Amino acid sequence: MKASKNGWTLLLLILAGVVLGGFIGTLAAGISGLDWLNYGQSFGLEEPVVLSLGLLVLTFGLTIKITIAGIITARREGKTKTGKDFGILTLEDFSGTYELAFFGKDYADWHQYFIDETAIYVKGKVGPKWGREGNELAFTIQKVDLLETITENAI
Repeated sequence: MKASKNGWTLLLLILAGVVLGGFIGTLAAGISGLDWLNYGQSFGLEEPVVLSLGLLVLTFGLTIKITIAGIITARREGKTKTGKDFGILTLEDFSGTYELAFFGKDYADWHQYFIDETAIYVKGKVGPKWGREGNELAFTIQKVDLLETITENAI
């Protein structure tokens, strides 16, 4: 009985620490020297699943925001079958290699960063894949910038 109670207490303290740490990180985001507290991924609720139990309605959802920084090691640019521009970047960092696809407005907004051997910073979120039903997920790009610009603004 006591081990079970300690487990629930530990879980509650971990969850409270995550929430409090996220709150402190958000507050410190604009303060020089403390903005590193806001580093990392953020999780939140977006487009939730609603479970109606009559008198009680429960809402569940999850959004994962991800930041990637790496060096462009390869790029491909071209046109889709319908004649629209697209580009695919290969980014490499210390943990591996990633391919990011840019179509339509994303390509128009961010193609100026398609320079080989350039360090860039990409911010986005993981969510349902556009135009598809089911559990298929995709990474949606929200911001791209030169890594040196991000580091200059942080100092």
